[in-house]
Parts: sequence; C-alpha cells; structure tokens
Amino acid sequence: MIAPRGPDGGRPRGGSRVEFDSVNPSPRSPEELEEFLVADVGSTTTKVALFTKRGGWRFVRAESPTTVEKPCEDVAVGLLAALDALAAKTGRTLVAGDRPALPLFATSSAGGGLALVAAGLVREITASSAHRAALGAGAVVLDVLALNDGRTPYRKIEDLKVLRPDLVLLAGGFDGDNLTGPVFLAELVREAGLCPKLCPGEKLPVVYAGNVHAREFVRTILGDSFLVRCVPNLRPDQGTEDIEPCRKAIHELFMAHVMARAPGFSRITEWTAAPVLPTPAAFAKAISLLTEDTAGPVLAVDIGGATTDVFTAEAGEVHRTVSANIGMSYSLLEVLKTVGPDAILDLLAEPLSPLDIWNRLGAKHARPTTLPATALDMRIEWATAAVAIREAVRAHFRVLRGDPPAPQDGVDVNDLLRDRRPRVVPRPPPDVGEPELIVGSGGILSHSPPGAVARMLLDGLQPPDGTALAADNDFVLPHLGALAAAAPGLARELIRTLGLVPLGRAGYDRPVWPTDYVPPARPAATPDPPRRGPIRFVRELAIPGEILVAPGDAVDSGTLVARSTRLFLRPFFLKVAETLGIPPEELPSCLRTEPGEFVEAGDLIAELPRRGLFRKAFHSPVSGRVERILPGVVVLREDPDAAREYATVDAARDLDVVPSNRATRWSAASGSRRAGRSGGSGSPPPRCAAGSAASTISSGWC
Repeated sequence: MIAPRGPDGGRPRGGSRVEFDSVNPSPRSPEELEEFLVADVGSTTTKVALFTKRGGWRFVRAESPTTVEKPCEDVAVGLLAALDALAAKTGRTLVAGDRPALPLFATSSAGGGLALVAAGLVREITASSAHRAALGAGAVVLDVLALNDGRTPYRKIEDLKVLRPDLVLLAGGFDGDNLTGPVFLAELVREAGLCPKLCPGEKLPVVYAGNVHAREFVRTILGDSFLVRCVPNLRPDQGTEDIEPCRKAIHELFMAHVMARAPGFSRITEWTAAPVLPTPAAFAKAISLLTEDTAGPVLAVDIGGATTDVFTAEAGEVHRTVSANIGMSYSLLEVLKTVGPDAILDLLAEPLSPLDIWNRLGAKHARPTTLPATALDMRIEWATAAVAIREAVRAHFRVLRGDPPAPQDGVDVNDLLRDRRPRVVPRPPPDVGEPELIVGSGGILSHSPPGAVARMLLDGLQPPDGTALAADNDFVLPHLGALAAAAPGLARELIRTLGLVPLGRAGYDRPVWPTDYVPPARPAATPDPPRRGPIRFVRELAIPGEILVAPGDAVDSGTLVARSTRLFLRPFFLKVAETLGIPPEELPSCLRTEPGEFVEAGDLIAELPRRGLFRKAFHSPVSGRVERILPGVVVLREDPDAAREYATVDAARDLDVVPSNRATRWSAASGSRRAGRSGGSGSPPPRCAAGSAASTISSGWC
C-alpha cells in the first residue's frame, strides 16, 4: 500500500530523464499492460505520465498548457503538446499519426470544475440547505441567492449574467407551502438568459429541489430554454433536510453537460482505452481501491488553492464533499475569517500577533500564485493549512451525518439582515472516527517535506493513536484511478507500489516544523507593459430600459445614465379551485375577473352560486393585476406600489409564540393576529412590510 523510498531517501518520482526500451506488443487484456500513458486535462495545465514495468514499475511526468481557450480551442492540441514534452524527456516516440502511440487513460477537469449558483427563499433556511447540497456534490458555489439577501431583483439578474454558472440549483418552499417564491426565483434565472460558457447554443442545466407543488410552474417559466431536472424537495419541512437526490442529480449533469463540453474533448475520448473520468472521481476511485487493502476506513484530504476535497471510504464505498471556500491561495482569507488568527497562532512557536497573521496571509491572498519567501512564512502557511484541513473535514462529516441546520433560537435579526460577522470562537477538532489510514494530497501537502505534511495532518485532525498517515506521491492517485476503470487489479498493484509515501503513525514521535525550509522560487512573470489611451467598457441594464445620456455628454460617478423601465414584480398563485372545493376545470365558470384586470386586496375573484343562506367566494389577499388563468389557479402579478423587499424577522420570538406547523397570520393594517395554517390557499408569500395587506409567518419566521 505504501510506496518505498527512492535510492536518495526521497519520493520515487520521475523527475529526471529516463530511458525506456521499445514499445511492447499490445497485451491480451488491460491487466497485462507493461507500459501505458495517463493524462489529466486540467483547467490550466495538461499533465501526462508514462508508466513502465521494465526493471520495476516507475513513472515519469511532463506537462503543457491546456488549450481550451483561443487560439486553439481544442484540448487535444494541449494533450499532444504534453506528450511531445514527455517524449523529449524519455527519448520515446509517444505520438504516432497525431494520436498517442501507447494505451491512454485520462481524467479531465477542463471544464473548470462545476461552477454553480444556488438559490433559495430564506438565506438562513432553504438557501443554506441548497448551498450544502451543492458543496456536497463537488460544485464550486459562485453565489447563493435568497429573497432576503438584500439585493434587488435587478441586482440578482445582473449578478447571474456576470457569474455565468455551469448549473443553477433552485430550492425553496416547504412541500405544500406557498408557490410564489420558487416561481419568482425561476423568473430571475429566465430573465438572466443564461447559457453554457463553452457551448452558448446549448441549454443550461437547472436542478429544481424546492416545493414539489411548484414543479410544473417552474418548468413552465423556464420553458425550453433550460435543461430542467426535478428532484425531491431538499427541505420538505422545517426539520428535514434531504440533499442526497439533489447531490446525485448535480453530479450526473456535470458529467454529461459540463465536462464533455470542453472543445476537442471528443477527440480525446476516441484515443482512450477507457471512459474519461472527472479528476475528483478518479481520485475517489483510487481511494476506493485503497480500502480493499486496509482493515478500516480511509480518510483523504486534497487541498488546493481555492477548494478542498475530502473523501471517506470503507469497503469500496466512497463519499466526497468539497469546501469551495477553503484553500491555500484564492480562498486563504476565507479560511482566516472562519477560524480567526488565534487558531493559527496556537500551532506556531513564534511570538507573533494576530495582526502579523492578517498581514502575512493578506499579502498571500493579494498575490495567490507566489510561494513563501522565508522559512517563517512557510511555517505560517503550514499552520494555516492544518486549520483549513480541520474545517474542511468538519464540514465533510457534517454533510455525511446529515446534521440539520443550526437552530435559529437567539439569532439577532439585525445580524441576519446586516450580515454582521459573529465573533469567531475556538472550535475543537472534528470527530474523524477511527480511520485506518489518512491520506494527504494537493499542492502544499504534495510539495512539502514529509515531516511538515505529517504535522499538518496531525495538528488539523488529531487522529487516534496508531492511525497511519501517508501522502499522495506526486499527484499519482488520480492517474491510477483512471487506470482502475479498465484494469482494477493493475491499478491496485500500482497504488501499493507507487501511490503513497508513508509518514508514520499518530501517537508516536510528533514531528516538528522544519525550521529552515523554503520552497524553490518560481520564475518571475514578465509584467505586461503599461498601456496608454482611453478606457472603454460596456454597461448593460439587467432588463430593458431607457438611456438617459447621449454620446459626448460629460458624466461623473453620480450621474444616472440609464434605468430599467419595467418593474420586476412577484407572481402570486391563488389556488382558487382548491379553496372553493371544485374541480379545476369548473373554475372559469366561477371567475368574476379576467386576465389584464387590476384587483385590490379583498376584491372578489370567484364565487359559487348561492345555496340558501350560504355563499362561498374567494377574495384576493393582495393587490395586483391578473396575469393568466391556470387549471384551478389564478396568477396575480403584485401591485408595484405595494412591492417590498424580503426581510428575515423572528416573528415567533417577537410575538412570544412557539414556532410550529400552525403559523400566525398578522395583519399589518390592524395590528391584530389570528391563528391560521401556513401557506393556505391564496396567501401571499412571507412578506413583513408595513402597509401590506397580510403576511404569512411560516414556522415562526417571515
């Protein structure tokens, strides 16, 4: 399982020139391969490795820039260039007839990983659940939209246009609750006009995991412009969170509609001896094979610059999560904001102040590709990596356990609405159980001395005594995971002989930070020469409007140059037929209004013929214009004069009532309150705005 040391006592890497003999004849089966190629087509770099059995298994690597962008726009070009570089290093002929000359296996993240926007109704409830589901599926979450996030609809649409996600996750609304919120979020997505980055002519995937009763309305709103996948509600009620169906759908859509869209990807699939795997999936496959040779579970951490993947595996079953805000370069400040400087200082012997940590890590964040210039800077990054690993693993086990959202009791509504950061409090290490083996991978874990890697894993996780520690040998595990799709036996053998570098066991001699280690400096990039001349940029309204200036006009930073003339208003779905107790097809004969008419709150919408002294009627709960009639439902677009932004209010606390499935309905006009069922027919969405006709408070929250 653990790789032996090389003759120099270091890792058995293929960094120097290696001579190989001629190509062996094609084997009868993949398990009999004696040499083969593995490629990893990344977002910026394409890496290739040649594995050979002559004289004992070994490998040598080379790389070349990935050619997903112009002028090539063909990832196969970058792969061939990497093979040429590997041929120059090994003295072998590896390309014949513009294709690999040896059996090729491949992984890919050339689509840039899965960039996702999650959306929910309330930031602290359904939007938070959607965020966890997206992270659990391995997505990089670009943004989380919520009706109470403080942004106007126009701002949300503009942000979506700028972010250009690969996939949108829509959630919101408990099953049987109001329909307005999920449909309104779908309208925001539709107005943004999103399309895949690499294939603008194709449909953008949208996963809907909200109120099941709003599914068809969401499908109607998004129409044929999006690839809509509906899954069970991830928050069917206040106390339940079911994210697994959502995570599975996101992963499947990524495989089929994101990774395969890289230009030239089809050429690579024609060259490979097995299906191309996403790089994280290949890593997971290698970890799965590891568990076949261990007596207990395996925990693996792959820490990068912007994200950190965590895997747990036992008996071949692997669970993966990704923390999109934990990394050692682009996400470094997010780590510091989460844990605070004291958590890092606790792992260092130097008498530094919290301000020193902020300054040094802030400088790294400003120049994320730079390496530490001093031994002290290196030790600070090692300590930061330890706490980053701690937080990523904590989040991983929280997702696996399906922990419900933190209770909202005692939350200050001002903190929620103003996004005031809570004070950072020390947190204990995560409960990692009793893993048989912990594996570290990723930049800082793969390029640091073994003692420093062991110290990062021990300080970050504090595993039980006797737990084996190991490091991924020069990022070879994803390569071997790709091989495992066709030759699992050979892949298992190579994982044992080449895959891991042993770091000892927990509970014995605790390693100390190396005091004089400084990584080799990278070549300085040549800065672009300064350019002179006017700066031109384009600004667009989120939705159509009017331009208020003309070419040649002088403007300053406060000049209004354009404004949208169309208000973006919420739709209300009034379940009239259900309230009147009639079949949906009988609704048209009972209506007392029609599309295009404006109705005030309290106006008659529909009524049944009088029966004696009894009269059954439906009155509008809000003011607005009738937009259309659906089977059994009247769609009302809200009155622009009554439109308000959503805000989170702990109504149960303020009214001194117990939150429950039976909500409290509050009339802002009269100040009275009465018991009512949340999400009843015809109720407007949760909206606590002075002057509104009525507001429904769901489970104590509005």
